[in-house]
Amino acid sequence: MRVEVEYGDEVLRAEVEERLFAGEVSPHRAASIRDVSGAVERSLASPVGARPLFDLAAGKRSALVLTVDGTRASPRELLLPLLSALERAGLEATISIALGRHRKMTGPELDAHLGLDIARSFRIHQHDALARDEHKYLGTTSRGTPVFVDGILFEHDIVLAAGFLEPSTIFGFSGGIKMVVPGMALAETIDANHFLLLDPASRKGRLEGHPVREDALEAARGAKLAWITCAVQGPDDEAVAVISGDPVRAHAAACAASLSVFRVEPVEAEIVIASPGGAPYDRDMVQSKRAVEPAAACLKEGGALILVAQCRELWGEAPGFAEWMKGRSPSRIVADVRRRELFSLGAHGANTMAEPVVGRGAAVMMVTCEAMRRELEGTFVRGFESLQGALLAARERTGPDARVAVLRKARRLVVD
Repeated sequence: MRVEVEYGDEVLRAEVEERLFAGEVSPHRAASIRDVSGAVERSLASPVGARPLFDLAAGKRSALVLTVDGTRASPRELLLPLLSALERAGLEATISIALGRHRKMTGPELDAHLGLDIARSFRIHQHDALARDEHKYLGTTSRGTPVFVDGILFEHDIVLAAGFLEPSTIFGFSGGIKMVVPGMALAETIDANHFLLLDPASRKGRLEGHPVREDALEAARGAKLAWITCAVQGPDDEAVAVISGDPVRAHAAACAASLSVFRVEPVEAEIVIASPGGAPYDRDMVQSKRAVEPAAACLKEGGALILVAQCRELWGEAPGFAEWMKGRSPSRIVADVRRRELFSLGAHGANTMAEPVVGRGAAVMMVTCEAMRRELEGTFVRGFESLQGALLAARERTGPDARVAVLRKARRLVVD
């Protein structure tokens, strides 16, 4: 039989004996919203845990609208009705791309991402996590995170956020307060907050008791985020729910809707093939590594994990990722990442790749582009040009009767 997984803008295929196919794990299907703009308008009038937006905007003159970058789907259908509502309420809006530590978008990328009518009609600000003098210090959290956030948050009468919600490796779920920390935070703040990822309670699909999220909630209290509008994403980036309102209560309602799509049961196998979901979710290793955690949850001891990700932008915007991968063994990575003075997002990425090796005795392989295969030389991850070639190598390790599981759109899966 033939198995398929997304890879960039393509679909890669490989042959697997039917008797050795353990199963495919993918998100559940959900009814999509055909009129997203209409759903947004209704949510503005009937928010969760907040007054309607028109009432909230009364007496205010300016608004800052935080939104997502090009590593996510276009927020255009969310922004248009939100911006229109703000205009009717008499507010002048500025849009800020909450980049966190991602690179800035180019002019053509912004035009495509937001649409020309938005990109050319509104002031567009892009957060820069490395520009320390552009950030305001708000104190230190109870967990020791120094809080620096972009000063533009304090230049407007009201701050809103519009974006998408999905299960998140780092935060439990995306959206909500994540648009402020890490979205609008200094790199130092982001790294200190993300160090809490090493706490076992920091799990994808968890809302309450998630240390990274709780620290960010505390960090962002002074940042004035008053409203969120979020589309709960389905398997193909379609909106399956639109919820607006209070940044905490509306976010919780959206998270419940998301779990109904992405919570799945594990299918155990000696070989697990996993794709984050193709472009744009496999543009670099920072994004692509998010498929590793759910894949490892399905992997039997001593098995082989095959990550299928194009990675045209190689390691991505996580300083030190390549150096940690090339300069340390898996066991050294897992040990060193727990030293706060060494921790970084690059270190966390390397740890994600190393944990299946250390924790399950697995081999990690990767089907990727030629440039990324060269980058993997000298690391513990073996690169392959074809999915069939990686599968053959995995069988050499696990034996001819090893069963194969396939995880599609794995970056969002909550394996539970």
